[in-house]
Amino acid sequence: MRQPTRQTIQETVTRSERETRKIAGILWEKVAFLSSNKDSFFYQSIRGALVIALRGNLGAGKTVFAQGLLAKAGARGPFNSPTFIIMKKYTLASGDRQQAISQERRFDAIYHFDCYRINENDLKELDWKETLTRENNLVLVEWPTRIKKMLPSQYLEVALKMTSSLPQQREIQMRWIGAHK
Repeated sequence: MRQPTRQTIQETVTRSERETRKIAGILWEKVAFLSSNKDSFFYQSIRGALVIALRGNLGAGKTVFAQGLLAKAGARGPFNSPTFIIMKKYTLASGDRQQAISQERRFDAIYHFDCYRINENDLKELDWKETLTRENNLVLVEWPTRIKKMLPSQYLEVALKMTSSLPQQREIQMRWIGAHK
């Protein structure tokens, strides 16, 4: 089986949860713009939902990152980790700042999955495949390694890692996984 290509998009270090949320908000703005730009590889490559896989150990900041992205996207909180409910859907209001950023491809919903307690078979009950078919969906996945075989061939990976330097310092690496034109 051929290994997917990995292209690092950005690497950064944050020193607080607030900075981590801010970086997530910036990613949202980039994703919304690139997904609407017909010349970008996002627009040309992605078929169906855009998946953002949030990878990291327990306490690395996956949920904090998701909270920042959801807030910037205009979703209504509270933004709790869906650890026990597994999946939470956030409907995005039309006509907000997202529409000004993205005229061609506007995200209508963000699905937040926490796959820590489930496996690939459990996703079938949550309409995973149907969720991935809609191009107006953005899907956040915490613990993506638990459902590796169910991830699309192309997705954005955000790897978070706590550093030993400061208590809230995180290394964040964003990579595009999969081939693109």
